[in-house]
Amino acid sequence: MSKTLYNHRSYLRLTEQPFVSLPPDVLAQTLISLVALIYGASHVAGAFQHIKSDPNRDRSWDEAGSCMSFITFEHRGKAMSPAHAVVRQRNEEASDL
Repeated sequence: MSKTLYNHRSYLRLTEQPFVSLPPDVLAQTLISLVALIYGASHVAGAFQHIKSDPNRDRSWDEAGSCMSFITFEHRGKAMSPAHAVVRQRNEEASDL
């Protein structure tokens, strides 16, 4: 569609005619496309389905908002813990020197 409009504007510039309005065939194509799009979106897709109720509706925010999948104890910060095996081993080696 934009290519057609660009070609029309280029044609008007070459022939030195003023741009008054869009050509009728471009307007007709646009309106027909709009009607086809609206029909396709509303009728071809089928019937609308009901939105299911939210399962978390009756839960408190503390219960629904807590994500246990984010709670982890296997992270790189454990290497900084004095109880970690690598840190303990380094401390023992340093004390042996």
